[in-house]
Amino acid sequence: MKKADHYSKQTNGSKTYHKKIYKIDSDFFELAHEKQFEMLFFIFDLNKLFFKAFNTSVEIS
Repeated sequence: MKKADHYSKQTNGSKTYHKKIYKIDSDFFELAHEKQFEMLFFIFDLNKLFFKAFNTSVEIS
């Protein structure tokens, strides 16, 4: 989760910028960011699963 915390710190400035300049609904903006995170972590999990499966199959043979 450290990467996620680091990322959220980086984007805090841009969030306020977007709210001020474009008047984007903050709830929607937050939700979009959450969904992006979910997808990122989902992809990372898939990669981990794939490599785990690949490594074990190599060990067995």
